[in-house]
Amino acid sequence: MHDDLTLPLDDSQPSASVPAIRDAWGPFRLLARVGSGGFGEVYRAWDPNLEREVALKLLLPGAVGGDEEYKAMLREARAMASVQHPNIVHVYGIDRHDGRVGFWTDFVKGKTLSALLGAQGPFGYREAALIGIDVSRALSAVHRSGLLHRDIKAENVMREEGGRILLMDFGLSAGERSLGGQIAGTPNYMAPELFDGGKATPCTDIYAMGVLLYYLVIGEYPARLSGLTVNEAKAALARRTPLIDLRSDLPEQFLRTVRIAIELDPAKRFNTAGELAESLAASLETGFSPGSGYTPAPQPSNWTPSSTPGHTSGQPPAQTAPWSSPTPSAYPPTTPGSWTSSPVPPPPPPTPRLPSEPAKLSNLFGGVGLYNKLSKRGRWVLFGLIIFFTQKGWRSAISNHPPERTHRAAPAPPAPPSSTNDEYLKAEDLLDRPYKDSNVVQAIKGFQQILGEDPKFALAHAGLGSAYFTQYRSTHDAKLLDKAKASTNAALAIDPNLAAAYVTLARMEAAQGNTALALQQAQKAVTLDPRNADAHGALAQVYDAQGRSGDAIAAVQQAIDMAPDRAVWPLRLGVYLFAAGKLDQARERWKESVDLDSDNPLALYDLGLVDIDLDQLADARESLDKAVKIQPSPAAYSALGTVLMLQGKFDDAVAMNHKAIDLDPNAYEQWGNLASSYLWSKDGRDKAKAAYEKAISLGEAQLLKTPNDPSLLVQLADYYASTHRPERSLVLVRKATALSADDPNITYRAGETYEILGDREKATRLIVQAIAKGYHEVELRSSPELASLRSDPGFQAALATAKARKL
Repeated sequence: MHDDLTLPLDDSQPSASVPAIRDAWGPFRLLARVGSGGFGEVYRAWDPNLEREVALKLLLPGAVGGDEEYKAMLREARAMASVQHPNIVHVYGIDRHDGRVGFWTDFVKGKTLSALLGAQGPFGYREAALIGIDVSRALSAVHRSGLLHRDIKAENVMREEGGRILLMDFGLSAGERSLGGQIAGTPNYMAPELFDGGKATPCTDIYAMGVLLYYLVIGEYPARLSGLTVNEAKAALARRTPLIDLRSDLPEQFLRTVRIAIELDPAKRFNTAGELAESLAASLETGFSPGSGYTPAPQPSNWTPSSTPGHTSGQPPAQTAPWSSPTPSAYPPTTPGSWTSSPVPPPPPPTPRLPSEPAKLSNLFGGVGLYNKLSKRGRWVLFGLIIFFTQKGWRSAISNHPPERTHRAAPAPPAPPSSTNDEYLKAEDLLDRPYKDSNVVQAIKGFQQILGEDPKFALAHAGLGSAYFTQYRSTHDAKLLDKAKASTNAALAIDPNLAAAYVTLARMEAAQGNTALALQQAQKAVTLDPRNADAHGALAQVYDAQGRSGDAIAAVQQAIDMAPDRAVWPLRLGVYLFAAGKLDQARERWKESVDLDSDNPLALYDLGLVDIDLDQLADARESLDKAVKIQPSPAAYSALGTVLMLQGKFDDAVAMNHKAIDLDPNAYEQWGNLASSYLWSKDGRDKAKAAYEKAISLGEAQLLKTPNDPSLLVQLADYYASTHRPERSLVLVRKATALSADDPNITYRAGETYEILGDREKATRLIVQAIAKGYHEVELRSSPELASLRSDPGFQAALATAKARKL
């Protein structure tokens, strides 16, 4: 049976089905069974008395003994119904029909934390802490009523549509009851004293909360106890892995909170759920800037956290494959709020133009990387340039008008002297050109000087936060992230309605994989200043990260309408058009971006990339040469190497790839790219083998960190096939295609690998399938290793048939 008793009530879920038993229970009409487990089943049901849908949990037959036990449960249900809290699913009643006891609650549309984590990976620590605070507050209300929950786990906490966190499933909550000889609860979350026969207490609920927090940021439990005997469980608990050993990058206060919550000795745990919530709140503050004394950003009164995938902060960019699912490292520049001496702001002047906004490759192509489309076994080593410019390009920009304010919490500060404003504009102008390190450094000095003269200048705090975050994205120095957060929150402490600060917060949350929270911050910025093009651009970026391409295009079009003279927006629109397979339209937008800002290497770089895919190699080389002259980078050299390879200039390609490796010797893709250029030259097979071995060594090290990255898996499979190790290659390529069967990039690479391994049938099927799904043929037409495949009549016929069907 499925052990998730509180699956999301979502008709798209495969578990939702017509009830197997019957279509009614007492007066309730059963609509669909949405979950089942060891204690019962959960149904979506119609309550004729309330005239509404409810969630009905039916305990298994025999789960409740005689009348006395049922009366005890009835008293418990009444007590639970009296517990009113915004983070608790309301219990309406309990009854007994057909030999089965059931109780019904609010029908909640959403997803459990378990379902979210399974689909999206571990949470960021900040999101986990925010969720933990809400659940702890709910648990505190339960305990104040003299009850216990007794089964806190990820399956029993749901994120409702809209973001509210809800604690559910009180079917096991109060009495010292066991069902079917089992202690009520879930073994992986059960406190050690329960295995010794001890009674459940508030401390056992707190222990389960600690396990939940551990599970949210790791995706594993401190100890796996399901299916073990009592003695085996005790031994496993003694061998638990401390969270700090797995995630030493997390704030010390968060690590301490989890450690105290899951102490083996209940006397050493938090005494109350309220204490746990306070400790989690403190972890958010220390996570921003230890000892800085900043004021956390105020949240809207109806704000509630949402669980999201957790890509942790502090991971260097070289440790993440550039074609992975989108995790934006930053957001487009925002127009910060300004000062005003009057209660009604004047109409805004035209938004000033900014240089184009560089973007990470995973952002550019929405997870369907051009990297894969254009490379042979990862030879598109575009990561360096993209990271460099992405991390420098997203920043805040000055606007000469105050945005529209809503629900202003405090009067705006007075206008600064004109000299201070001039200095601010100079600092912002430097930040407008972030592709030079010296510009960002000088901007930081400028903002610091302004704040030294006027500590209450909110815009300068916001600009400083943006500049620090720009540096952080380039260096991944955690101290810079702390400074960025402290400065941003200092701006909000002065002006709680500063749109620029909320966009920067969105950038930071997205960098940690918290896209749901990033969405809330971006929407807040739009609400505060609906005419702010940068706020709409930030919203588009979050939508793109969430895979909502249509919403992303609409939002960025709004940004273009508001600021048509800024190169950032056609660049961004080109990204989304490319992801939709509209290469010609994407090229036009990127050309427009170059026309608006001819000195921005990323706009030139993007134009070069799409020209390669369009097989316009001479144009691609011209654009990439210009990009390299403006800013040399491993990615630019690697891209030029690919152009040269496709032009048959293999020795020149080798030289370019060596330049890329000189700049970044620890990227496995770059070594794979070098190996390819050697291999294509036909006279460097020994050198190709050595380069492949280096790529394999680096790739396997990365695989330990990201074992389920299909792009990395298929790249390694290709490397192993090229070095005549079919066993390892087959294991990797099968896993890659299983994880990402619908991605034409993965499908094409897998077909290429099978061709190298000599399996022409699978190679034909997969490569034809990839091209039918939109994979572009430039590499297929040029690759020497696919020459035999191209000349195969069977492959030609299959490809022609697929194209005909596509038309």
